[in-house]
Amino acid sequence: EKAKKEKAKKEKAKKEKAKKEKAKKEKAKKEKAKKEKAKKEKAKREKAKREKAEREKQRQLQEEREVEEAAYSAIGALVGRIGAKVRQNWNKPPGSMAGLETVISVKVQRTGEVVSVKVVKSSGNVYFDQSAENAVYKASPLPFPDEPRYYEFIKEFNFKFVPDRN
Repeated sequence: EKAKKEKAKKEKAKKEKAKKEKAKKEKAKKEKAKKEKAKKEKAKREKAKREKAEREKQRQLQEEREVEEAAYSAIGALVGRIGAKVRQNWNKPPGSMAGLETVISVKVQRTGEVVSVKVVKSSGNVYFDQSAENAVYKASPLPFPDEPRYYEFIKEFNFKFVPDRN
């Protein structure tokens, strides 16, 4: 009988040990699942954060493109007035200038004040090119858009000077 009790006690201890092992494994399994879930949630939050940042970047790029387009449109609308003002300030050099044209790079301040002028495509006649550069300087300040956001896009632009164009 003592042996039976001892055997029962060992069985009971064995069952308790197995039960504790099972509980320990369950706890470890739950911990692992909890950590996995936390890891997935963190990855999901980081992905959402990256996607939000990308959407914001795309929105900013779109806004910048729109401002750039508006800037070019604004300067385009002023091309006629700029050309007229430059032609009014042009002193025709001696000789025939018929059919001559030159392309000039113009740098301006926000006010339209001309900072520098440089021939980027010559007419082939140095006197004509020089007279066109001088006319741009004399026409300063040039008509320029009032919107400050446009300046970065059009602070330097090319201007085609054709004196016999109205």
